[in-house]
Amino acid sequence: MDGTAYVFRPNITVRKDMEIKDVAKDYILPFLPAKSLVRFRAVSKDWDSWISHPFLAHMQTLCFQDMSGFFCQDGFNQFFVSLDHDAYGIPESSLSFLPWTVKIKSSCNGLLLCQGVGDTDSVNEYYVCNPATRAFHVVPRSTYYHGPEPNLILAFEPSLLNIGEDFKVICAFDIYNGPPMLCFDIYSSETRSWTCCNAVCSELGAPYLKDNGIYKNGVAYWATSTGELLAFDTVNDICGVQPICSDVKDGWGILTLIDEELSYVQSYIEPSYLQTSMRIGNFCDGSETGMFGGVTDTNIFCDEIEDVKNKCIIEIFGGVNMCLKRRDVVGLDMNICNAWSFKVLFAVKRNHFIFNIDDILYSCDVKEEKFEVIRRGRIKPSTTYVPYVNSLVSLP
Repeated sequence: MDGTAYVFRPNITVRKDMEIKDVAKDYILPFLPAKSLVRFRAVSKDWDSWISHPFLAHMQTLCFQDMSGFFCQDGFNQFFVSLDHDAYGIPESSLSFLPWTVKIKSSCNGLLLCQGVGDTDSVNEYYVCNPATRAFHVVPRSTYYHGPEPNLILAFEPSLLNIGEDFKVICAFDIYNGPPMLCFDIYSSETRSWTCCNAVCSELGAPYLKDNGIYKNGVAYWATSTGELLAFDTVNDICGVQPICSDVKDGWGILTLIDEELSYVQSYIEPSYLQTSMRIGNFCDGSETGMFGGVTDTNIFCDEIEDVKNKCIIEIFGGVNMCLKRRDVVGLDMNICNAWSFKVLFAVKRNHFIFNIDDILYSCDVKEEKFEVIRRGRIKPSTTYVPYVNSLVSLP
């Protein structure tokens, strides 16, 4: 030290008797996940009182927005996979505190949007909940029928002035029986009512919208099954469609945020016996029709190829034109027999991805070029995935 006294920022009030525990309570706790905060309530009565205070929950919602894990769901069943069991967690992953059995449709900054499943009445019910606190908000029914599998996005962007933690539910639904004609229905927790917007999208044709849409800065985004991007500006009530890129492989990627920028990530395997067999029209089960439609007289089986290393290709598209911005190659110490069993699920951070490979969940560190198993068992090909932030966010 050069003897110069440290000067605190003007917005920080410093008491002469302030101890390190006081600094931690005021300036560190808001940056911690919900599970850690609940455990720290046992430190003292003062900490218990502060962590239970609604303002701490509001500040934590602002300061902590890291992906903490994700929900896996197959049919009516769901379970939570934590990226750090010591830091991130929820009381129960079945969401049994909700009135109906539900299916998770979307998530945003610690909140989940769920749809009731089962009988006719429950299918039309939506709930917004915080699984960390077990609090939930019942969304009143819209005057429009959104269909049995609605295209829903939960929109919640924490801000210092949004003390009430207001959110929106955005639904893109087909209003006609003829050619696809998408309309947009928006529920606001502030007004507790639905509003059908004037914007209408007729540019998509037949493709369906993929799950896990993204909401950022007032705009809702959906990726389509044919590699296009649907954007709906909720502020100006306009919508548009653009291709992501000519290099996008249909149905192989995800829409996500990387460094707060809207991105599309796709991943596949090459070169390997997998790609060779698929190009010449042979599946690993010995059938002769490949995923690209070709048929050949040559038969290649996985167990006939030895010591062949696969390479994982990760391509990231972004920018105004959603063009290819980055391409990473990561070596794999495993042989993969089925192209459809290899799928990127999430981009946790810039160089951290989650994969489903042969129904086993892996964490991939691009810089270290390694895959680590994070979950075995209970994963089916039909399983869907929803990201989650371990937050104490309150509900209006």
